[in-house]
Amino acid sequence: MGQGDEPHYIVITESLLLDWDVDVSNNYLSPWLRDFKPPNDHHSFLKSDGKEYPSHSIGMPLLQVPILGFAHLLLRWLPIDSFRSSQTERWILIKNCFSLAMMGVSSFLCVFLFHFFKSLVDDAKLCWWISFTLSTSPPLLSLGFLNFPEMISGFVILRLAFQILIRKKITFFDFFWLAPGFT
Repeated sequence: MGQGDEPHYIVITESLLLDWDVDVSNNYLSPWLRDFKPPNDHHSFLKSDGKEYPSHSIGMPLLQVPILGFAHLLLRWLPIDSFRSSQTERWILIKNCFSLAMMGVSSFLCVFLFHFFKSLVDDAKLCWWISFTLSTSPPLLSLGFLNFPEMISGFVILRLAFQILIRKKITFFDFFWLAPGFT
């Protein structure tokens, strides 16, 4: 159902939303993610207290807690008959909520690219073509709908570059952008 690290970020997000912790041992067996068959490698490690902690950073999952909360509301709101034929639909709904959110981040990044180049060059047509070319090529196009931290990191790095190049200063508030961006 998921590829690489992507489903493991969802497992971490579920642990934060439902358990209010980062012990992911019970979340790999969650009824909401029952169709996700993780490999024996849970992308986690056991501590001496017997709890299983994620090996990935929790920056992006912290930002995605509202998305998973929305997906859980949809799962409760939709008629149960829509899920009787196949439990896979639960996973697909959760994954699609994350995909839509990441498409929003990618779209925002594309618009921000245009404004970034517009602040450097006064030719709007040239800035549009550069932004369009970058937005329709890898990694933006190929990763733009997947649940990976690269899009968020790209936005954070571009925003900080904008702050440095245009405003010539970084404020204390700008450091809050660093935490979720380098996940």
